[in-house]
Amino acid sequence: ASGVALNAAGQASYTTTAAQVATHAITATYSGFTPVTGTTNAVGTAGSMSQAVSKALTTTTVTSSLPGGSFFGNSVKFTAVVSITSPGTPGMLTTTGATVTFKDGGTTLGNGVLLSTTVNTATYTFTTTALTASGSPHAITATYNGSTNFAASGQSPAINQAVSQAVTQTTMTSTPAQWASDVNTKFTATVTLVSGAASLTAGASMIFKDTVTNIRYTGVLASTTATTAIYSVTTATPLTAGPHIIVATYTSGNPANIAGSSSAPQCQPIVRKFSSIALTASATSMTTTPVTFTATFSGAGGVPLANKTITFTINGGTYTATTNASGVATVSHTFTTAGTYSVTASYSDQLSAYIDASTSLSTVVKAKVGRIS
Repeated sequence: ASGVALNAAGQASYTTTAAQVATHAITATYSGFTPVTGTTNAVGTAGSMSQAVSKALTTTTVTSSLPGGSFFGNSVKFTAVVSITSPGTPGMLTTTGATVTFKDGGTTLGNGVLLSTTVNTATYTFTTTALTASGSPHAITATYNGSTNFAASGQSPAINQAVSQAVTQTTMTSTPAQWASDVNTKFTATVTLVSGAASLTAGASMIFKDTVTNIRYTGVLASTTATTAIYSVTTATPLTAGPHIIVATYTSGNPANIAGSSSAPQCQPIVRKFSSIALTASATSMTTTPVTFTATFSGAGGVPLANKTITFTINGGTYTATTNASGVATVSHTFTTAGTYSVTASYSDQLSAYIDASTSLSTVVKAKVGRIS
């Protein structure tokens, strides 16, 4: 600096925040003054001193994007705020060449990414999906590693990040829905990832168990998505007369971090014979013209089932017909309004040797156009 004026006490002062970390030789030179005419100018003098400048002190704190805890596989963002502490001067914190290291206990997770700066702080973030439930809780710390003019902060106070197992849910269906004593039954279980993010299939297994007979069936993986896995198995022989209680149980290949789950038990006390219905409609459906619906009722292997009552539901109305020797039952219905109609044919008799069956179709009825003669 130059041209600093003396005060009344003959003193001059100069303040700076630009001194870098080093030992600086500070010199002050008095340049004299313009003498009054006829007098002699005072001789200029210089004085010097050493000024040591140390690194500014810093401190670091860390927070979590999921302070209430996370599930295995969840993405968790940790945020570290580095602040200058006294006697450091606000407004000087630089981030060039600086790093912040995040740790889980004694294990280094990685270096943070600079997010923002203010007059007295710098904010870094680190995101990870690698935290395990088996290692929970995790002691997360962040350390500012210092720079040319700023000292390392030392490790921040630790925060505990709790991580729970990923949660799964298992549901089960069967084909046919009512188990039959003369056809094999296919069981299908769907595993859904409810919380967390993880592979549902790596090393996993699905067991379908009959808790009455203690027979176990091993499911085969049929398909997967990011959050589901579908397993199925078909019995090698038809189920016996019953009763049967079937439960599907999923076991993950990483049980410490991914919880298993079981379906609700499915119970059928009586296992009857198989039946199915095929339904067709007249090729041409017009208003004011009867439309014929034909239901073909059959058992295992397509064997016709005669003398069985089939219920037709058409446009809100209910009609019944009895199957002939070929297992065929028909009804006719006249529609008065053009449109698309859902028609259902079903068989249900709890005293029958055959399971219930039902099927539906949509039929398009067109307006009949009159002819001018």
